[in-house]
Parts: sequence; C-alpha cells; structure tokens
Amino acid sequence: MNNHGYNVCFLDILGFSKKITKDGGLEMIKDKYLKLAESIRLINDRYNEVISKGILEGSYCAGSDDIGVFYKINVLYGSDSIIIWSDRTWERFKTVEDISKIHPASLWESFPKVCDPFIQICNEIICKSIELDLPLRGALSVGDAYFDFDKYIVIGKPIVEAAYLEGLQNLVGASFCLSFENQIIPKKFYFKFDNYTKSEFKGKEVNIGNYTNQNVLDWPRYWRETRKEDLYTAIEKLDFDSREDIKENTLRLVKESEIYKDKFISKSESSIMSVYQKYYSNCGLPIRLIWKQDRWTFGDVNELNKFCAR
Repeated sequence: MNNHGYNVCFLDILGFSKKITKDGGLEMIKDKYLKLAESIRLINDRYNEVISKGILEGSYCAGSDDIGVFYKINVLYGSDSIIIWSDRTWERFKTVEDISKIHPASLWESFPKVCDPFIQICNEIICKSIELDLPLRGALSVGDAYFDFDKYIVIGKPIVEAAYLEGLQNLVGASFCLSFENQIIPKKFYFKFDNYTKSEFKGKEVNIGNYTNQNVLDWPRYWRETRKEDLYTAIEKLDFDSREDIKENTLRLVKESEIYKDKFISKSESSIMSVYQKYYSNCGLPIRLIWKQDRWTFGDVNELNKFCAR
C-alpha cells in the first residue's frame, strides 16, 4: 500500500490552566472555546459542502498556468489542545502497485499532497485564537500515524514530535519539526527565527537542533491578508499573565514577518504549478470549475480555493 504519512499540527492554548482557575474563569474560557470550536466546525462544513456538490479531492486547473488543490483537513480539539491533520496520500493512489501503468494525466497522484491547504488552515486557527484571547503555540510534523475521527483516537510519532516541540517554544505561533521539512514548502509560509526556544526543559538541557531548524510559520502574513485589525494592537490585548518573554518574542516575530511581506509573492514563487513543477509538469488536468448560482460549473477554480481555505 502506498503511503506518504500525515501532516500533523499540535497546538496548545497558552496559560490555559491559570485562566480556567481564576474566578469566573470556567465560564469565560467556555464561551471563548465555543467560538473557537465553531470556527473549526465551519472549516469542516465547507469541505462537506463542496463534496456534496460532487467535487472530488484533487488538483484542478485554475487557469492556463496554475493549479488549485482541494482535500480534507481534519481538526480535533480537547481541553487545551488542538490537533490538525491531513492524509498526504491521495486515496486513489493507495492501491496502485505499478506507477509505470498510471496514465500521465494522473501521475501527480503518486506524489504526496501539497501542503498549502494544510498550512492555511493552521494559519487560520492561530489567527482566530488571537482574536479570542486564547493564543496558541504549537508545531508541525510529518509521519505515520493512526487517526479514527469517529472514535476520537489519534496516535503516532508525528503527534509526539509536535507536542514535544510545542513545549520548547516561548512565543505565539508554531515551528516546523525536522520531519515536516522533508517535503516542498512554499517560501511564503515560513521564515527562520532565533532566540525563542528554551535551553532547558523539564530539568534537562535541550539541543534545539535535534528537533527543529527554527523555521517558524509565517502566520502574521496570513493575518495581514485576512484581517483588518492591526496585529500589534491585537497582541497587546492578549493576557500573557507574567510571561513577558512570550509577548516580546511574539511581537518580534510579527516585526520579522514584515521584512518578508513583499517577498515570495511572484507567480514563480507562489503558484502551485511553479512551486511543485515536478508534480504537475506534463500532467493533463482538464477540469476547470467555478462557483456560480449555488453550484460548481466549469470555469476558474480560484473560487473553490477561497471557499475551502478562507
């Protein structure tokens, strides 16, 4: 069976235990958590609505020189933790035994799913958590795992890796585990950061290089693209309790992100067709779709991407 494993993001709400033990903390946390859970539900609802229109997971032409990608992103939350994951293997390819017999138009299915939709969902949830004053810290990883959404079972090495790295950071946001970087990642999604991790954890000295190259998710770029509120103002409103180091690192992260705001946005640096050229070169993808009058018709798939990952 062909298997490229899973993309996994483990996120933890900062200061959760202190917030919930304060007077009125339970009701305050509950109200905010329900709003965060609602935003997560909407993500899954958008996927289900698209599927209900007869659109299958896959890659679609978004014009003469670009491609849009659509697949399911799963989100599970409990107490102060959130786990996001997606299967990196296209379902139709799992049973293919001889790649040489695949029609050239479907050869892209032999490669792992591109990570763009997955990262965009991670960005959205981190940004939403800031709006609700439930800031998240986490990490992204890749590997074999077992997920049973119906039974709420999530186990696997990438979850362990991401959960451990999450605890080594002093900021709002997420880092890439070393395993996550064993794939193509568009440059617009991350940048290298420094001096935001712990040198000691649970009484033991930490060699951070064993866990991450210190590439962090550029969620501030996503905030600027999707929100009107000034991000510095939003961070100043957050309750960091006594963790000024986390606040300072987060503000520094936002400032660092602004250095890259005009970079990696050209067609050659940002389009799926260009970034994943080896996946899609010489592959015929004739399907073109557009959302029109409450249904999908042939046309431009850009609206599909906006609908699924906004």
